[in-house]
Amino acid sequence: MNYKIFFNLIFLLLSFVTYSQAPKSEHLISIHDFENFNDSIYTLIDLRKPKEYKKGHIPNAINLWRAHIVDSTLTIGGMKISRDSLQVLFSKNGIKSTDKIIIYDAKGDVDAARLWWILFNYGHKNCALLNGGLIEWENQNKPISTNIFIKQPSKYTFPNKQDQSLMISFNDMKKVVKDSSVIILDTRSFDEYIGKTLKNGAYRKGRIPRSQFIDWSDGVSYNGDMKFKSINDLKTIYNFNNAPLNQPIVTYCQSGVRSAHTTFILTQLLGFTNVRNYDGSWIEWSYHSELDIETGQPKIVENESKQTKDFSPWGFVLSGVVLLILVIFILYRKK
Repeated sequence: MNYKIFFNLIFLLLSFVTYSQAPKSEHLISIHDFENFNDSIYTLIDLRKPKEYKKGHIPNAINLWRAHIVDSTLTIGGMKISRDSLQVLFSKNGIKSTDKIIIYDAKGDVDAARLWWILFNYGHKNCALLNGGLIEWENQNKPISTNIFIKQPSKYTFPNKQDQSLMISFNDMKKVVKDSSVIILDTRSFDEYIGKTLKNGAYRKGRIPRSQFIDWSDGVSYNGDMKFKSINDLKTIYNFNNAPLNQPIVTYCQSGVRSAHTTFILTQLLGFTNVRNYDGSWIEWSYHSELDIETGQPKIVENESKQTKDFSPWGFVLSGVVLLILVIFILYRKK
């Protein structure tokens, strides 16, 4: 038997299984695909703190940070930047209305997803997340730059009308709490969910009544390459008792950032069609003392602990395939 052909077949089989389970979306770009883009038609945004950006970033990436895309004039912290202000910010940074905007960070695209969600709402839908972000870029030994990249100022205007299908207002959120047909999904940490801890900015400990719990980071290989998990894994995590794809779902977290990431997974990777992210999230809800909250252990914990969240049944499947092929190979040689 030709050993080279044999092992090539093993490699192709494993590659096919892995590729077939990789999440696919026009709003999610692999590093391989990104490198094939013409740099004249896109703007790459590094959405990390400026001090982190200066230490090293993907070449030709401009730097924006979460503090740049919030409305600091509001009482409730962390709310999304206004449409007009974002147009000014983009113009200052040389972004064009015709650009494909590609966003990354180094935390599983959680901050990047927040900007993606804002852009979707305001009408720039030609945008995508870089799967794995800087972590995967470094894992592939790609070049890192320390040069501050600056583009010539532009005159940016949003290319399309606003589309608020992925967001829910405070007043609508108060109605949703009383509507048992809508799933309310808390995407914070479990300690925040049960009211054990309170992050800066919020006013009370606890959760919105009727909330289910799935930590946002369960959707990525948090202890690995920070890429989105396979489609099968995501379907298992966000099963919602076999809910249909038109199931009404509202996501929230502390300030709409982590829940924007979950909104991306549900709508862009899994195909759910009725998902809305609550911008004000726990900060806004906890601010209003007249609103009910829940604390303590829920009756049913909807998700596994953070220590086991990177478990993937496909690891066992791949191991089983390899073991089976090796057994067949050994038996073949003995003949």
